[in-house]
Amino acid sequence: MNVLIPSHIFAGKWITNDEFCDLPPRNVYHRQLNKVKFDCSEHRNRHILFRRRFSCTAPIGKATLYITADDYYKLYVNGQLVTMGPAPAYHFQYNYNQLDITPYLTKGENVIAVHTLYQGLINRTWQSGDCRHGLLLDLEIDGQTVLCSDEGFLTAVHSAYREIGTVGYDTGFLEEYDSRAPEVGFECPDFDDRTWKPARVAGHADHTLVPQATEQLVFEKIAPVSRLNRENTVMLDFGSNYVGYLCAMVKGKSGDVITVHMGQELCDDGSVRHQLRANCTYEEKWILCNGESVLDQYDYKAFRYASLTLPEGCELLDVYLLARHYPFVLAAKMKPDYADDPDLKRIWALCANTLKYGVQEAVLDCVDREKGYYVGDGCYSALAHMILTGKDDMLAS
Repeated sequence: MNVLIPSHIFAGKWITNDEFCDLPPRNVYHRQLNKVKFDCSEHRNRHILFRRRFSCTAPIGKATLYITADDYYKLYVNGQLVTMGPAPAYHFQYNYNQLDITPYLTKGENVIAVHTLYQGLINRTWQSGDCRHGLLLDLEIDGQTVLCSDEGFLTAVHSAYREIGTVGYDTGFLEEYDSRAPEVGFECPDFDDRTWKPARVAGHADHTLVPQATEQLVFEKIAPVSRLNRENTVMLDFGSNYVGYLCAMVKGKSGDVITVHMGQELCDDGSVRHQLRANCTYEEKWILCNGESVLDQYDYKAFRYASLTLPEGCELLDVYLLARHYPFVLAAKMKPDYADDPDLKRIWALCANTLKYGVQEAVLDCVDREKGYYVGDGCYSALAHMILTGKDDMLAS
């Protein structure tokens, strides 16, 4: 049973950048079948970064970070990815996360870096297109506030992410990722942020905050079970469908372009069927810097297969799938009478893994097309998730 968590009173302010600080919120609510058209062309696909150096002079006790962002954040402390969030919510009951970041801090200078996204599309993935963007956080060590979001943070737009189309029901962007962008590596402690601007306090912040009732996502590093070279294309099979990110490191020349395909099936000729049956076309571009380049995609995808078409002289150094899902420990068991039936065992594994990897911060209708919570799907999937895990978390989402 979920326990009511006392709300945290933030000392920090909602911070953003020059583009968003004076924008008044926009009402995007409408009946689903009404033909309402919102102009989302001006502010969309904004990847906005924040950084702050701070010192811990005394021995570090328990460090608790309270954090949220609109629409979404990825949190790094001293160069390490900690987590991402929050779970989708409306601004009048908006989630924040409470995190123990003690293992990530060191005595002396530390760096907190946050990659936020304002998607700017009208869909059920996030409440976006509403001109609300910002980051809010407090850091407490042994119960004392030592850092909070204010204009002492530095900010910049991450220029590596360019839109080359949308997927599904306008629920995400296809990305052209440019490893030459000056913001690449912004999360590293030694990154040079002297040209960044001070953050701005959001002038129209109107969120009502609640502690997120569900847990943080967990991540798994999945190695390919097979790797096949077909001329200049590397074909990858990760053995099963997952939800997450393709991660790769290559060595090449500045300006070289890699075509990235992902999919859940193979075509008859063995190529990746990147035109999914769910109205998603997983074809993206990756522009390399000189030397080693690392692929850092922001949005997740649902896929089993991937291919990288490499330019001449380019070498693939490392590749894996970073899977993400809600914490899942299988508590239910098959009845002994059925446990030895191989067909039933395969069906059981299929159903269990579908719930494991299909549930993210919330129960989603579809992890590739809708990426949103629909009541009917939520009822059945949340109940099945509870039966399999013995936990009712998803009923609170």
